[in-house]
Amino acid sequence: MYCTRCGKEIQNDSTFCPYCGSKVIRPYQGNNPAQRNYYSNSTERFHPQDSGNIIWGVIGFFIPVVGLILWLVWKDERPLDAKVSGKGALISVIVQVGIAVLFFVLVMIFGIAGILAFS
Repeated sequence: MYCTRCGKEIQNDSTFCPYCGSKVIRPYQGNNPAQRNYYSNSTERFHPQDSGNIIWGVIGFFIPVVGLILWLVWKDERPLDAKVSGKGALISVIVQVGIAVLFFVLVMIFGIAGILAFS
């Protein structure tokens, strides 16, 4: 049997894929209409447009609040897109904090140098 998410071979009795962690969706067997309706209407299936497109990461980077919101909304339904947008938002926040710390350090260095120069 193969994982429907990552395509790697997994054991037949697996509930979750050991490689990507997604829940194993087993196709319905037989002509049981209730079982067929469950699998066709299941919310546990992944969104067909879930591709992990880098554009969501770029949006998350330039607008971190949007990246966070997309991650919160999509984390169960579209995990690949959610992961990319969340990473973009996280990287943006880390970069912004780094720039703020660098700016603070430079202001302190030039401020001290200015005070010493006028002394």
